[in-house]
Amino acid sequence: MEGRDMIGRARTGTGKTLAFGIPIMDKIVQFNAKHGRGRNPLALVLAPTRELARQVEREFQESAPSLDTICVYGGTPISAQMRQLQYGVDIAVGTPGRVIDLLKRGALNLTEVQFLVIDEADQMLQVGFQEDVERILESLPKKRQSMMFSATMPSWIRKLTQNYLKTPVNIDLVGDSDQKLADGISLFSIASDMHGKPSIIGPLITEHAKGGKCIVFTQTKRDADRLAYAMAKSHRCEALHGDISQSQRERTLAGFRDGNFNILVATDVASRGLDIPNVDLVIHYELPNNSEIFVHRSGRTGRAGKKGAAILIYTHDQNRAVRFIERDVGCKFTELPKIAGDSTSVDMFGDTGFGGMRDRRPGGPGRSGFGGRPGFGGRSSGYGGDSSRGSSSGRFGDFGDFGQSGGGFGGSSAKRSGGFGGSDSSRSGGFGNFGSSRSSGFGGDSNTSRSGGFGNDRSGGSTGRRSF
Repeated sequence: MEGRDMIGRARTGTGKTLAFGIPIMDKIVQFNAKHGRGRNPLALVLAPTRELARQVEREFQESAPSLDTICVYGGTPISAQMRQLQYGVDIAVGTPGRVIDLLKRGALNLTEVQFLVIDEADQMLQVGFQEDVERILESLPKKRQSMMFSATMPSWIRKLTQNYLKTPVNIDLVGDSDQKLADGISLFSIASDMHGKPSIIGPLITEHAKGGKCIVFTQTKRDADRLAYAMAKSHRCEALHGDISQSQRERTLAGFRDGNFNILVATDVASRGLDIPNVDLVIHYELPNNSEIFVHRSGRTGRAGKKGAAILIYTHDQNRAVRFIERDVGCKFTELPKIAGDSTSVDMFGDTGFGGMRDRRPGGPGRSGFGGRPGFGGRSSGYGGDSSRGSSSGRFGDFGDFGQSGGGFGGSSAKRSGGFGGSDSSRSGGFGNFGSSRSSGFGGDSNTSRSGGFGNDRSGGSTGRRSF
């Protein structure tokens, strides 16, 4: 309210969007009353994913319908967004890739921006996004109020923010508290081998969601598709990831919000900021790459003071990674008893199982699994590993040994790594196609050398930028 730059941190589901949105909207209304409506935006909000950008715009629209807002993101025709900008807007919300495209075309003028918000700042300032954010900041006036918000704010981010903010005030509602999750989230863990994981999903949802909404997080887009397809035989279920068209992604999220189906199988495109009411259960089908992602995934439940549960599925040789999450997040998992899985679904991904090899060895305890030998700072950028060393170009590592040409859950091969449980004798059944030393990152585009992210926001972009 005082107009100072700031860094804000609060637990998931506590209303950060309205915390920065209400003062901005109030000041814009007052400015317009005094100076008249202009054509160029007075506020710019940057978000890492299309879904989060749309959600932020909706909250602005519902809170101040008298203001003109626009949401710009990839996957939709840029011409329609250019036409809307010509009519004039008060607030622009968008993903970095599309904002840059509009700047290049001269359709977006940011010279009158008074308020800048970088939402999910820890993700926005990572390698791949940081360069885009800096390009956008160069188009903004020097005199402005800049704000950064997130539920997680690692120490390296705090140092980096000094490059963008002027003597910022820190508002930290988490503080030195060991507990980084909302109080209403109950945490559980359950051990399973790789072959058994698909078969315990159904019983876990039945027992802990009790007919309510559930989000199952997978590591890659292919995993999400396969698991959603298999689960749809007995559950109302849809997949959500960056390879799905933008219109379908919007229909899927709307259907989940409206209760048309109650299970969403998603990559981490759904882990950041999305406010979906009444999610009763979050299942981590695979361990996240770091504790920040765990916090954001789990934070899709237990929002706005409500109760929820999160279940972490892990293999026995991932015990170390589970203990690391407990220490880093300041939480304690309640271990669930082993479940006699649904025998009809054990082989639902083929004879070789979900990522297994031809000889039916489980994929997890391979050379590089999550929490395995190369993790925690080793060559593969597994949980807690050095992501700047684990894979080429400092990209986010998946679970494979990126020191080799292959990887994935099922070990590596001198030849190409296969897909889900590939049965070709020359392929190992990794979770993604990591052939030719390609890294797919968080479900990246395995057909190129890019680190894919959750969908390319650029229209026809061919850069190596990771856009969500």
